Amino acid sequence: MAGIGFELKKIFRKNSVIEKLRGSAYAATITVGPMILIIVTLFLMYYFLGYSDILFSSKEILASTILYTFIFSLCTTAPGNAVISRYISDKIYENREEDILPCYYTTLTGNVVISGIIGIVFCLREYFVGGVDPLYIFSSFSAYMGLVLVFASMLFITAIKEYKKISGAFAIGLFIALIVGVSMVKLFGINTEYSIITAFAVGFLIIALGLFSVVRMYFKENSRNYSGVFVYFKIHWRLLLTNSFYTFGLYVHNFVFWTTKHQIVVAKSFVSAPVYDMATCIAMFINISTMVIFIVEVETNFHDCYQAYCQSLMGGIGEEIKYAKKEMFRSIKNELLFIIEIQIIFTISIFFITILVLPMISVGGLITSILPTLTVGYFVLFIMYGMIIFIYYFNVYNMALMTSAIFFFVAFIGSVICRSLPPSLYGLGFLLGAFSGLTYAYYSLQKIEKNLDYYVFCKGTITTKVIEKEYGQKIYDNRI
Repeated sequence: MAGIGFELKKIFRKNSVIEKLRGSAYAATITVGPMILIIVTLFLMYYFLGYSDILFSSKEILASTILYTFIFSLCTTAPGNAVISRYISDKIYENREEDILPCYYTTLTGNVVISGIIGIVFCLREYFVGGVDPLYIFSSFSAYMGLVLVFASMLFITAIKEYKKISGAFAIGLFIALIVGVSMVKLFGINTEYSIITAFAVGFLIIALGLFSVVRMYFKENSRNYSGVFVYFKIHWRLLLTNSFYTFGLYVHNFVFWTTKHQIVVAKSFVSAPVYDMATCIAMFINISTMVIFIVEVETNFHDCYQAYCQSLMGGIGEEIKYAKKEMFRSIKNELLFIIEIQIIFTISIFFITILVLPMISVGGLITSILPTLTVGYFVLFIMYGMIIFIYYFNVYNMALMTSAIFFFVAFIGSVICRSLPPSLYGLGFLLGAFSGLTYAYYSLQKIEKNLDYYVFCKGTITTKVIEKEYGQKIYDNRI
């Protein structure tokens, strides 16, 4: 994320209200811009293509397709991102950028194979059991695989700090998707649900192609070391598990409520709980600004303190190291406190606005009953994830793994128990999971601060250390 940091520091250095707003807008564009573009495009399609006029059964299958496309494309691509990100950053640090392109190809291939197998199995069920039109199945599968390729490529674009090109690719791809959708309905008279999912398939594939071209333009050399990244999965398996628990923990409470009385089954294939899923989506977006605030604060304040501490280890005297350590942890506490204070204001304000607006668009009842607990749950969760990022800085991966594992298992067990409670408490299991993970993460940071010398001088290394040689390649552990 250093590329964001450089740009944000340049903006915030001017120290005016306008520049601060500009910096926040830049961070928002980078972090949640693509997601907002997708939502805006979807609503525009609904508006221009006459979504309200199509049959209820068609609405159900379209909504279920979109839901499954996003959830399962993320679940199949996100778990390995932390390991791959570590591999990319190490190769850039070692000036071995020729190893990144083969890693990219390996990542794409792995994601296509794993996601493709899961998608094909589900599509076969759609056709043989659900009787869904094969052309619709093909379009929905294409949209799913296109999004898989997009998620896999975004990680590499982030590594080369071309954040604006991510938003640009999304803007172009989704604009073309909108044109395709409108053209299919207005010019060729194709039904709305098929047009929307086909348009998204085209848009996602164009975005994936654009991101692929950016990666290829930046990384031109190829060492053909396609298997090198597998060594990192062996060494950094804790990162894989940490990201897996966190990713699946985001949706495990939804999966639990898909088995309740709120369950609907579409085409004998899609299982969901629309009321709970909608409340989850709204709660997530109410708190999405947490990530924007976190990026701004970490990249403009904490990162400098962290670098100062690392530099003091390489040549500073004892007092300088102690002072740098004190400033670094003071920065962590200040940033977390600031994020919590600001996000509480945002969350409460947006929540009450949402409660007022939802009835105006015919959304209410159970959704507004479920929403408050889930809103608090996502607020706590995003703070917990911020703490995991801080733990990553100190390479104490066991604590990060325990944090996400506690979150996952408590959220799962708690959600199972809360299924029989009143609707206002449906999200309590998820909230308890997030709070349990947050508590352990806070304890972990306290322990790291108290025993930092041990983690640095006894368990870590100050200089680069060769820890394994495999596949004809040296693997480095670049710790503090």
